[in-house]
Amino acid sequence: MRPGLIVAVLAFALTGCSSASHTATPSSSPSASTLASSSTSPASSSASSRCHTSELAVTDDGAAEGDVTSSAVDGTIVFRNISGRMCTMYGYPGLQRFDSNHQPVPTTVQRDPGVPPIELTLAPQEQATARYTVHTPSEHVRVDTTCYASAPVIGITPPDETDSIEATSQMPPCDPVIVGALRHGKLTWSTAT
Repeated sequence: MRPGLIVAVLAFALTGCSSASHTATPSSSPSASTLASSSTSPASSSASSRCHTSELAVTDDGAAEGDVTSSAVDGTIVFRNISGRMCTMYGYPGLQRFDSNHQPVPTTVQRDPGVPPIELTLAPQEQATARYTVHTPSEHVRVDTTCYASAPVIGITPPDETDSIEATSQMPPCDPVIVGALRHGKLTWSTAT
């Protein structure tokens, strides 16, 4: 083999192994396998910047005036960054309702496709809101819902976390619960889109 050809082949091989930019960029339309994944974080988020359960306070703010119809209750869940650092949130909260004896009450969470996830950065004391809708039985409107006797406590899990924070539940004890992705700030149901 000629020396010039060897140099060219080596240069080509080394170019393929260089540390040139190989960063993943999140797609604006995730693939089906991405949607089926248990993780809801975009590729740009690092685990170290994510808001962890221990760094958050949460409340179920329930329905604002005017957000209750004859067959649905629309409310909000509000997270607040209580840490001393900036952190990120991306996705939908998890929910589990409990009765007064702290026994789980069936809780089916459905993600609202009309409120897709966006990455949020929360400074200390800043808030993020997720809206929810719970359908209740009505003599005037037929809805497919199942209601339970009581569920005064709710466990709320931040996106991409496994530990939950318990709060007083303001939502009716009916299933399913339709939840939107988080939005920045403390918002009312109608503005958390």
